[in-house]
Amino acid sequence: MAKRLALPQKVQSEIMYCSAFSCVVCSSKGDHIHHIDKNNSNNDFDNLVLLCQKHHDEAHTKRELSKNLTPQQLKTFRKEWYKTVETNRHNASTSRSTSEYKDSFGISATWGYINHARLIQSTPKDFITRSNPNLFHRLVFSGVIDGNGILIKPENFRPADSYVRNTVYDYYDYEQRIALHVFYSDLVDFFVLNNKILYMNEDYWNRTFVKQMISPGTYIFINKAQYFKKSHEDQMNTEIDVRTFKNKLEVQYQVNTRNMFGTTSITSSFSGHKTCASLLQVKSIEDLGEVRILHCTPFALGVGFCT
Repeated sequence: MAKRLALPQKVQSEIMYCSAFSCVVCSSKGDHIHHIDKNNSNNDFDNLVLLCQKHHDEAHTKRELSKNLTPQQLKTFRKEWYKTVETNRHNASTSRSTSEYKDSFGISATWGYINHARLIQSTPKDFITRSNPNLFHRLVFSGVIDGNGILIKPENFRPADSYVRNTVYDYYDYEQRIALHVFYSDLVDFFVLNNKILYMNEDYWNRTFVKQMISPGTYIFINKAQYFKKSHEDQMNTEIDVRTFKNKLEVQYQVNTRNMFGTTSITSSFSGHKTCASLLQVKSIEDLGEVRILHCTPFALGVGFCT
């Protein structure tokens, strides 16, 4: 008999992540990673599926008078469940969810901070024009952005006496700032739907998962309580250090009021200790004693997102 090969930790993490820790057949808690071809040494990703105890037993049971879980059925269930998980994650991390999702959860969501410079820099030009073509052309025609989606600051702009009124949106009149924010929000959503985003709910906040699944450059989405602390404030802008942590794992990044939309975002939503959704890119990973720290660049922060 061939010696059974241990299932690599990275493969385990990928299976658990893609399955959302759930049985692909019934969506209850997954307890067992099953080898579809019953060869315990075949640890190929396509040969593995997460099952609950009941359906794991059924996958190993041979019945004469009733149907058991065949390899093809397991692969079909897996494909459908992976698609459901991916769709739910995308819906949970965008501001414009499907109507079915909104009806189910009663959730509406808004991006209150958008790092427009990094977003434009990281997004292919065709994405910029395709995310909302009508608004893109309207903003270009109005002189708000150029053909690459980069902001054009009006020459006659005069700073206000407070950072609360000195955001990038304050460069323009009311209708233009609304249009600009909708355009940026759509672009963030389009970015999420067209990039690989690692959705980190509470189940994934551990060092093992981070070690196997996250490296510098990875895009992550988190939605949890976070601590906001001002690090610098002047008339034009306030810089805010943000951190959140669990199980000796910490995420750190910095935002500014210049890229926030609306007075509530500046004065309330992103201050103190608040629950917030964050789309981030990992810059570096540091081990400080027993704590693993993810230093990140923020792309967008929002409120009202479903977990």
